[in-house]
Amino acid sequence: MLAENHLQYIDAILAPMCLTLFKTIDQNAEKVVTDLRRGRLSEELGVDDDVRAVVNEHLNADPSRAAEVEVELPKGHDRLALRLWPHLKMIGLNTTGEFESSARLLRASFLKDVFVKTFIHAASESNIGIVPEAFKDSVNKPSSYTFSHSTVFLEFIPEENIGEVDPRTLFLEQVFRLNINCSLILVSINYISTTKFISDDKMK
Repeated sequence: MLAENHLQYIDAILAPMCLTLFKTIDQNAEKVVTDLRRGRLSEELGVDDDVRAVVNEHLNADPSRAAEVEVELPKGHDRLALRLWPHLKMIGLNTTGEFESSARLLRASFLKDVFVKTFIHAASESNIGIVPEAFKDSVNKPSSYTFSHSTVFLEFIPEENIGEVDPRTLFLEQVFRLNINCSLILVSINYISTTKFISDDKMK
């Protein structure tokens, strides 16, 4: 990724993952530059030999790109993405729910002035919804979304019952009919298993 200087789009998936990526680059600046210059992974990097061999097959020594990165990394976090990739047009990542704080940290530093777009509202367990507002920056204007009924079965806990060990749950149509504030529970069903977890999302 750092070896490419003409990136226009990055699919970072989740805001915390993107934040970890940039922090890792920042904290390992000298090693990253050395790897770019030499065209192979550092021997200090703790990966299996077979993994190292496969990765090294796809790397090429690039002293010119290493020099570009070496100039930019010491300048700090501000607009780092655009300084590393001047042609970057957009980063796709999930900024909703519990990911919002990471997204705002990114916007204030590494991703300043980069258009950020959330295409889906998701967790590691499943896709929750689809974001219809493709033209809006997802950090400046937090996204709303339409439930993705085909990927999850939805239940809701009334806010007054959240602290209970075995709270009552409602289906979506009951929430609309009763017009009450609820927290979202996701029941993710696929061909492997059925899992149930509580999201941080609120429906009012």
